[in-house]
Order: sequence, then C-alpha cells, then structure tokens
Amino acid sequence: MTPKIARFLAEQQPATPCLVLDVDRVERNFAALRNALPLAQIYYAVKANPAHPILERLVRLGAIESLRETARPGLQALLDAQALGETDAEVRQALSC
Repeated sequence: MTPKIARFLAEQQPATPCLVLDVDRVERNFAALRNALPLAQIYYAVKANPAHPILERLVRLGAIESLRETARPGLQALLDAQALGETDAEVRQALSC
C-alpha cells in the first residue's frame, strides 16, 4: 500500500469492500513496462478496469488511442454515468441504449 492510498483510506474511510487505485502508481507501472519492452506497442484493456481517472491518464500516456475511438458499445455511457454518480439502475439503463 502506498502512503497516498493509506492517507486516503484513513481520511475518507470508504465503505468496504472497495477498490482504491493510485493513478500515479498506474502511470509509473505503465512507464516501467514501456521502458522494459521498448519495441512493444502496449495498450490497456479497457475491460480490465473502466474507471474514468485511469482511462484519462492512460489516454494521455498513449496506452489507449482515444476513449471514443476504442470504447466498446456502451462504455462511454458507463463512464458518463460513473462521473455523474449515477445509481446502478441508472447505469444499467444507460448501457441498454
């Protein structure tokens, strides 16, 4: 656990279970992988974790070409709904469009 995550958990005390990621750590890990495999074209599988902050950071790093260009059907609606704090029912409705 990074100090940043420990501080977040101590201050916010989120309900559990929960997943807490440090996007700075995601960036460092992506950079380390890219440096270790300089000839490889490395892309992030959006399906692995479509959390908007992660996707935004990885788009900036070139691991995802574009959220709109590479998104599977319904992903943009999901991202928009998550960003607005929609309920699970509202997310399901957005994905059914």
